[in-house]
Amino acid sequence: MASGHLVAGAWFYIQKPYMQRRVLATFEKQWILPYTRVSVASRPETFDQYIARMDGDMERLVHILVGDVDRMAQYAQLGYQSDQWPLSKQVDRALQSLIVEGYTHRML
Repeated sequence: MASGHLVAGAWFYIQKPYMQRRVLATFEKQWILPYTRVSVASRPETFDQYIARMDGDMERLVHILVGDVDRMAQYAQLGYQSDQWPLSKQVDRALQSLIVEGYTHRML
């Protein structure tokens, strides 16, 4: 602290449920100082409770999720995040299917 720099060995982030992995990937790539642990969490709630907080807008959530997975791929290529790939075949098939169905409003 005497040098004016923040020193911390453990970090804890609170984020939206669908952004936890992206936050961790960004931290892994961007944090340059040594650390012992990083944790990411969100409000403890069920999926139904989360949807209810979004006014039950499942379509909006699917657009957000597709966009978030797209960002994880593109941000890794740009060097903003650690690489989180490859996706499992099941997740990749689901993602491609959702893109074909038009859930692309939140993609880069």
